[in-house]
Amino acid sequence: WCSVLLAADAASRLAADSASNHEFEPATARAAGLLHNLGLLWLVDRLPAQVDQAFIMVKSNHAESIQQALTQVLGVDQAQSGRYLGNSWALPEPLVSAMAYYPEADYQGSHCELVATVGLAVRLVAAVLKEEPCPEQDIRMSILGITDEKVISVFEQLSGQMAITRDIAKVLI
Repeated sequence: WCSVLLAADAASRLAADSASNHEFEPATARAAGLLHNLGLLWLVDRLPAQVDQAFIMVKSNHAESIQQALTQVLGVDQAQSGRYLGNSWALPEPLVSAMAYYPEADYQGSHCELVATVGLAVRLVAAVLKEEPCPEQDIRMSILGITDEKVISVFEQLSGQMAITRDIAKVLI
C-alpha cells in the first residue's frame, strides 16, 4: 500500500511540475500511479506460491528485480499482467499503457509522457523506501522537462510523507 500511495502522489506532483505540454492531467497521473502495480497484486492473488518464489529469488540475489524474477518463474512480469488486466477491464488506454510500460525508462510508444511520469515516480518511491539517496539522472526527466531541483523536491516530500503513509496503511490493513 505504501508504495502505491506514494507513487500516486509522486506521479501527480511530477505531472504538475512537468515543463512538457502533456495531454493528461495530474489526476490521470495519480490514477496511473495507483494502478501501476495492479498486475503484481493480481499475480499475488492468483499465484501466491510462484510470486513468493520470485520474491525469495530477489532477496537471495538470484534475480536483480521482481520483474526479472517473475519472468523467470512465471514467464510473465507484473507489467505484462497489468496490461492484460487493464485491457480485460477495458480501462482507458493511457492507464493501461502506464501499467504496462512504466518499468521501461526509454519507452517511446503511445502515452509515453504518462508512462515516463509513472516510471520516474516509481523510481523515486523505491529509493525512498530503501532509504537510498535521490536518483540523480534518469532519461525520463528529459522526456518530461523536469529539472533536478524539482525531482529533489518531490523526493524530499515523499521522504517526509513516508511515515504518515505507513500509518495510514496500518489502519487500512
